Amino acid sequence: MIFKKVISFIRRSILGYCDLHGYFKYPKRYRMNTAYVDDKMNYSFGCKYCQEESYAYWQERWDEYCSGCR
Repeated sequence: MIFKKVISFIRRSILGYCDLHGYFKYPKRYRMNTAYVDDKMNYSFGCKYCQEESYAYWQERWDEYCSGCR
């Protein structure tokens, strides 16, 4: 039991773990499609699938915002 917990901890530390998509290689920090004043808030850490979903979500929000500006 303890061995499984240790292995799980090592995998999460080295590989990375996404709550939605599970384990992934090469976790990276990516720029979101946001425009917060505090530039640190414009970045997120995760897998490539989260990045794709985040970009699509924020693009939809920007499209909605910009449609009201015209």
